[in-house]
Amino acid sequence: MTNYNIKSEEFQYIKFNSLNNLQVVEKVDEYIPYYKEEEILKKLGYLTPKEFGAQAD
Repeated sequence: MTNYNIKSEEFQYIKFNSLNNLQVVEKVDEYIPYYKEEEILKKLGYLTPKEFGAQAD
């Protein structure tokens, strides 16, 4: 996962320093499963990371 994705997708409309550390951790924890299972990536042939990994098995 690149920092660019999580910053632009999860924190795009949140004012800097408006969240406490626990809120940031919760947002990141919510984002990771989405990214792995639902985010379709052009660089992976328009598959999710989970689908792409399954092809390698």
